[in-house]
Order: sequence, then C-alpha cells, then structure tokens
Amino acid sequence: MSQIVRHRLTVVHAPAGSGKTTALAQFAHDAPVPVAWYTVDALDGGATTFLAYLQRSIERTLGVDEAPWWPHADAALLALERLGRPVVVVIDDFHLIAGDQAGEVLEYMVPQLPEGVSFAIGARVAPTLDDARLALMDDVLEIDADDLRFRTWEAERLLDESWGFLLRPDDVARLTRSVGGWAAGFQLFRLAARDRTPAEQRRLARHASTRSRLARRYLTQHVLGALSDEQRTFLLHTSVLGVVTPDLADDLLERDGSADDLARLEASEVFVTRLDVDTYRYHEVLRSHLEAELAESIPAALLEARYARAAELLEAAGYLGEAMRCHVRSGRSIEPGRLARLVDGDVALRHAGLFDDLEPGDTATGGDPWLLLVRARA
Repeated sequence: MSQIVRHRLTVVHAPAGSGKTTALAQFAHDAPVPVAWYTVDALDGGATTFLAYLQRSIERTLGVDEAPWWPHADAALLALERLGRPVVVVIDDFHLIAGDQAGEVLEYMVPQLPEGVSFAIGARVAPTLDDARLALMDDVLEIDADDLRFRTWEAERLLDESWGFLLRPDDVARLTRSVGGWAAGFQLFRLAARDRTPAEQRRLARHASTRSRLARRYLTQHVLGALSDEQRTFLLHTSVLGVVTPDLADDLLERDGSADDLARLEASEVFVTRLDVDTYRYHEVLRSHLEAELAESIPAALLEARYARAAELLEAAGYLGEAMRCHVRSGRSIEPGRLARLVDGDVALRHAGLFDDLEPGDTATGGDPWLLLVRARA
C-alpha cells in the first residue's frame, strides 16, 4: 500500500470482506500526503454527480474554499492543476458505478492528472479500463485478493498484538487455513471468541468453521447476493469438486457450458480464482459455505452419490488429493484407502486438515490402515 503515492492510479480489487477498505484506510492514516476519501453510492454513476462528490471530497481534505462546480472532466483537471498540491483521492466501492459515465470520466482523467495527484480505487471487481493510454503509461498499481490475504505470521500479529488472543502458533495456522486468510473470517472469529476463556478460544481456533450463523449470513448477503440464480446454482453443485475445470463441471452436472460459467464467475471476483488456463479453485470460505448449503438442500443419499461421482471424476483427471477428500465425504469405506496408497506423504501433508471433521471411529475411514496413516501424517 505504501506504493500508492508513486502511481497515478491504484486499483484495489477483491471480494467482499477481503479488507479493501481497511487497507485503504490504513494507507490514508499513514500517507505522507493528504488523502481525500469518497465512498461511492450506487446513484453516483452520472458524470455530473460523480464530479461533484469528487470535488467536494478534495476541497474538504485540502481545506480550500468551495469553488464553482466542475461541469466536466476538463474543468476538474484544470482545477486540480491550479491547486498545485499533492493529494491521493480514494474512491471506495467503485464497482457500484464502474459501468456508468463515472467510469468514462475516470478513464479520461487518469492519464492527464497533474503531477502529485493520484486516484486509488477500491472495488469488488476490477474496473475495465479500455483506454489504451492507461495500459501504455505503466503507472497503474494493482492490488488483488491474494495481496490482501493474511499470512500466518500476519494473523499471529493481528490475533495477539491487536486483539489479545493467547493462541498457540499451530492453532493460528489452522485458523488461517480454515478461513483462507480472509479478513472477514478473522473478524467473525473475533466476534465468536471475544467473551470466551483462553482455553475456549484455543478450542474454537482449532475447530474454526466458516459455517457459523454470522459467516453464512455474511456470505449469503454480501458475496452470493450479487449473483444470478443460475450462477449460485452452478457454484452450489460444483463446490464438491474442490478444484474445478470446465470438463469436470460439465461431467458432474451432465451438461455443457461450464467454461463460460467459470469465466464469468472469475470476472465477478466472488472467491473464484483461476489457477491456470482452465483450472479454477473456490476460496475455502466459499466452498465450505456452499458445501453446507448443499448438504441442507438435497437428501443424504443424493449428497453421498454426488461426492462419490466427484471422486471418480477427480481421480480420473489426476487430482488425487481432492478425490480422496470427496471419497471421505461420501462416507464410503473402501475407495479412500485405495487412493491413500497412491498419495505420497508430501501430498498428504499439503492436504492437512482433510480429516479434521472426522471422529476417530468415523465409518468413512473404515479402519483402513493406509487411510489412517495418511490421516496421521496430515
């Protein structure tokens, strides 16, 4: 974030709850230059309205007298030039108006901003900037969800120094893995653990779940709520795969068109990440939520069959770790052991946590020694 002042445009884009606003606010607090803040409303998409709020946020921050309204982008650029003062303008929630006239105004202004003036955009979806000048000027900083994701050492500092939780390093690591480094996931843990004893807090961290009432409400309202019914249905029924390709999704759903569905979901930035040309993964938080929703929406026998079918497809495609997970979820006792013999210790360790939700006597393990060995390694 410290690099923002060195770029004419910064785009901070990530799904809801990733910490975009918090990161920008921290930058504003520590910035070496004045920072104007404009939180966009869905009704601000018109050019005149956008420029009016942009102008007032800058004037308030710099403490200058209110000037006549900027009637168009050229007037705004001239006024900024005459001010002659450095300023970073944060425009938060820009995704609400990115496709309106405001987006065109931004594209026009950025390449011509006076020296020392920068825009920093916070959005759930990266705005489409078609102006070739933006691509050629090499003065755009992009910060995405992976940049905002908490690493384990960062989570330790947050939980210990900022919030005062006394957790062991392995508990923090498990919590971080459980929430996928998602900022809102740590906030939800904080709400659940703040009035508990240290022992209860550690237990909650070890068994942290994104399936709590608060987490599910947040994901339903702020992440899935922006999607169409068709997109939500697609996510729900492919969540069992873990790793998703167009072919795997088509075979599981017994229909075509998954390549387009996945591309649109990735563009919408709803915790769907492209790993390579045609391989995607759903964020652990989203997948956990979707799997819980699926378990509640279909009969147990159908759910078992869905996981078993996913396991067959994943094994055939070479995704052995995910196939083993699906076999365990299916509750069938033979196939997991066969897969476990195919997976070496390193891969097993990379899938640590795979069996965390299984009790020692769970029938899914079937007492299979190979599966129990992999479970012990994990």
